[in-house]
Amino acid sequence: MYGKIDRHPVSRRRAVDNSHKLRESSYLYKLPTENGMNVFVCKTFFLHTLGYRCDKVITCLMHSVDASDLSPSSWET
Repeated sequence: MYGKIDRHPVSRRRAVDNSHKLRESSYLYKLPTENGMNVFVCKTFFLHTLGYRCDKVITCLMHSVDASDLSPSSWET
């Protein structure tokens, strides 16, 4: 799942009152096609394809890991 979610910094912030915490990141979701290419999809389609009904799993996953840890490490023998 790590390789299918891209985290990006928020590109534009809108004026809001100070009672809400501002988002730090935006997420892009991608799924592979039959020929192996990745297609960007909306969050709802991504979740339903994986069998999730809400985004709590992804939210907890993305907040629990550092952005640098989202790329797979290389295996050395």
